[in-house]
Amino acid sequence: MDAHKQLTIGLFGFGVVGEGLYKVLQQTPSLKASIKKVCIKNPGKPRNAPADLFTTDKDVLLNDADINVIVEVIDDSNAAFEIVSTALRNNKSVVSASKKMIAE
Repeated sequence: MDAHKQLTIGLFGFGVVGEGLYKVLQQTPSLKASIKKVCIKNPGKPRNAPADLFTTDKDVLLNDADINVIVEVIDDSNAAFEIVSTALRNNKSVVSASKKMIAE
């Protein structure tokens, strides 16, 4: 990936780590990275971000040609494996926090 390319991120998970990443990117525009969409499992939970940022449909992120990086910070290793596998098949770069997924 070109070091100067804009990173357009699809984020899976908006817990402590996901929300923390969102805040850092909002506060640091010089990083040339932004979160386009966040996939969550609980749409009724209050969140500190615009409502239109969120979806419960993983395919919205995985099939979006503008998203070039998938960041996965969820607690389900099986779902993480499916997300990462699909993202890689779709030629997206991937960052995963799932040690369990990697180990299995």
